[in-house]
This record gives sequence, structure tokens and C-alpha cells, in this order.
Amino acid sequence: MGWKIVNGILNTVITVCIVAVLALFLCNAAGLRTYVVQSGSMEPAIGTGSLCFVNTHASFGQITEGDIIAFELPTGTLATHRVIDVMPDGLETQGDNTEQSDGISTTRENFVGETLFAIPKIGYVIHFLTTTRGMILGITGVLCLIILNHLLPSGEKEKAADK
Repeated sequence: MGWKIVNGILNTVITVCIVAVLALFLCNAAGLRTYVVQSGSMEPAIGTGSLCFVNTHASFGQITEGDIIAFELPTGTLATHRVIDVMPDGLETQGDNTEQSDGISTTRENFVGETLFAIPKIGYVIHFLTTTRGMILGITGVLCLIILNHLLPSGEKEKAADK
């Protein structure tokens, strides 16, 4: 009976891992770019370590005051801030947790898309899994689960053993 519970847990974990990877792949294929928030400039709306989903198909011309957008900084990194003014020269943005405006930080050239939603804290896991150590541990963990799942007795083997 105990092996059935362990086997069920292993199957669930493997299924969740596969579904999560497929979901992220499908999001990227559909134009939803994902990235991990590295600072607290948008807290409490979007916390540090959140996984953000940005619609890269959003139209720059449709962005209005109050929208949360992603844009590329001159350093090449992404920023997520709220639009506080739409001007002819571009979009003026500001982090919810900052006192000062970014100025007209976003133009058509560095606009990435509109932030649709964010999942809190999951970005820490994603960020860890993108490191060398995280990749090694993640792949090793999944392989161990698969191997353990195949080594555990199946329901048919248990029934045969009980007879």
C-alpha cells in the first residue's frame, strides 16, 4: 500500500514538471515572454522574484496611463514599470515603489510589451534552474524520479505477489 502512495506522488511530480515546461514553451510560442523580476521597484503589485508574463504582440499605440509595461533599458536588461503619462515622444513610466519618474523611458524602439500578469516567488525557482548548478540538480532530480518510478512495484506486480 505504501508503494502505491509513493508511486502516485512520483507520477504527480513528473506530470507537473512536464506540464510546466510545456506551458512555458507554449507561452513563448504564442508571444508571451516570461522573465524573472530582479528588483522591488513594482512592489507590492509585482514583487521581487515574480515570474512576469509579457504580451509581446501588444501594440505600443494602444498603451494607456496605468498599464504596466516591459521595456528595454540602455543596458539591455528589461524593466517593468507603470505608465504614468502618454506623450508624443513616448511613454513616461515609474515604478510603484519609487518616488521618481523614469521620464520618457519608453519609445517604440525599446518597448517590449504589456505585462499581463505575474506569479509571485516562482521566479526564484526559475532563476535557480537557469544556473549551472540548478540545471544539474533539476535534470538529476527528474531523472531520479523517473528511475524511481520504474523501480517501484506496479499495481499488477503487487497483485501477483499477494496471490
